[in-house]
Amino acid sequence: MDMKSKSLHLLIPIFLFFVLGCGSLTPTFAPTSAPIAASPTFTSIPSLTSAPPSTPTTTAVTQTTVLVQVWADNVILRSNPGTMFPAILTLKNHETLTAYGRAPGDEWLFVQTEQNVAGWVSTKFVTIASLELPLLSLIKPSDVQVLHGTVTDSNSDPVTGIGFAVAQGSIRNDATTDSRGYFYVYMPLSASGQWTISFVSISCKSNVMDANCRCTSGLCRPSPESIGFTLPVQEVFQFEWK
Repeated sequence: MDMKSKSLHLLIPIFLFFVLGCGSLTPTFAPTSAPIAASPTFTSIPSLTSAPPSTPTTTAVTQTTVLVQVWADNVILRSNPGTMFPAILTLKNHETLTAYGRAPGDEWLFVQTEQNVAGWVSTKFVTIASLELPLLSLIKPSDVQVLHGTVTDSNSDPVTGIGFAVAQGSIRNDATTDSRGYFYVYMPLSASGQWTISFVSISCKSNVMDANCRCTSGLCRPSPESIGFTLPVQEVFQFEWK
């Protein structure tokens, strides 16, 4: 290992800290870990792995870092990628972060602030070029339950930009299909009981939308539109675009 890699090895924290920016949701279950220190010391890199085996094979990339900037007020840095995970601190508008990796699904970045505080931030609230995102290593979060699914059309081609909500009463976490038609939802290990995953949105950038942000298909929704399930669950949720 060269000196540059050793330096980078020392920068990234030993703990992964989990998503969504503005505001937060308070779950009815207790966090699975002890309270997080305000200014933890980071001594080694997190586990860098490929996406779960059930996802399509991804091309390995050289570990690198990318500078990103927060573009909104009150963006939350979390201990793990998801709104069900504790907030570490609130980021300021225009604050610069160093991104070290991305969670499968490309909706969460593992970042470090200029004050050396590390955690996860939603890609919705930072500026990052589409060409830069794939340069970041995939980091599989630890101590989480991972729900993932896929949306395809009648030809089995992936459908991008389809939003889903995983909810139990007022507790909710969202995810959107990526370029492979996959979506990922990260939940605490303590989450249990009955949940529902439901179709909630379509991005104008989806490959099933035209230049005027209108659906190119007939019904413009997946089938089924929602699925009930009980945690823990291992299945991949499958939806077909109509």
